[in-house]
Amino acid sequence: QNMVKTVNLERKLDLRRKSERAHEPRRVNRERPRETRQTDELQAYRDGMMNDIKMQIENMDENLREDISSLREEAKADTNKLRHELSQKIEALHETHAETTSIQKDMERALCDTTDRLTALEKDHESLKKDYNKLHDKSLDLENRSRRKNLRVVGINEDAEGGNPSRFMAEFFSEVLGKENDDLLIIIDQAHRTLAPKPRTGERPRAMIVRLHYYTDREKILRLSREKGRLFYKVSPVHIFPDMNPEVSKLQASFNPVKGKLRNAGIPYSLYYPAKLAITVNNVKHSFTYPREAEKFIIVNFRGSHLESSE
Repeated sequence: QNMVKTVNLERKLDLRRKSERAHEPRRVNRERPRETRQTDELQAYRDGMMNDIKMQIENMDENLREDISSLREEAKADTNKLRHELSQKIEALHETHAETTSIQKDMERALCDTTDRLTALEKDHESLKKDYNKLHDKSLDLENRSRRKNLRVVGINEDAEGGNPSRFMAEFFSEVLGKENDDLLIIIDQAHRTLAPKPRTGERPRAMIVRLHYYTDREKILRLSREKGRLFYKVSPVHIFPDMNPEVSKLQASFNPVKGKLRNAGIPYSLYYPAKLAITVNNVKHSFTYPREAEKFIIVNFRGSHLESSE
């Protein structure tokens, strides 16, 4: 700023001097030495000012150089510090990335191994499932074959059989099926209550399981019970059923609504082991494994018939 002021002052002095010279009358030659002295003084003043300005500029230049050098050193130090910190962080990131990559590869190998093992297990499961189904069906068939000569009688009061259940059941069949069937000789191998806790007074009595010596006797008893309809023993209603595995009994019972509709409509049918319903229409037999299929068949082929279930 001092330098600018000095330059401006010098310019003003030059302008003023030129203006004065333009308006001054010509002087005689005797005044020239005074002007020369003023010019010399002004030139000396100008030279002094210029020297001061140069010194100030040099000082400012030196200060600027020092400031720039200081700023440069500070910036360099900050840059080195930042570079060091970034280098440490990048190195940590590289280590983390390497560790993550290693873990990922281990997981991929473990996943591949697990997938292979799972595939093998699924194959083994399918094979075992087939074997299980075969064994289950075979076991179910063997169990029901062992029950082919058995009957299940429901509704007989507890302790009515006394101490000889086999003799009691022989008399029971004779009384329930009618004296006119006394010619039917029934040989009972064994009779007992179902293996359940004895009910309390007033509760439903346990069913009686009867094993006949001949399969034909079982079929005759079932046929006679169907022909007589409702059965009573000492005023109490009783029911005679084939004794089968609970699973098969449940499957056969699922056809009861369909069987009731067929009976009401007078449509002949048969229920085969383990649970297959056969309906005869126009001398053509149609078999059904699921009750819903039989229901659809009845609706389509016997629409308008009286097919309300009596079950």
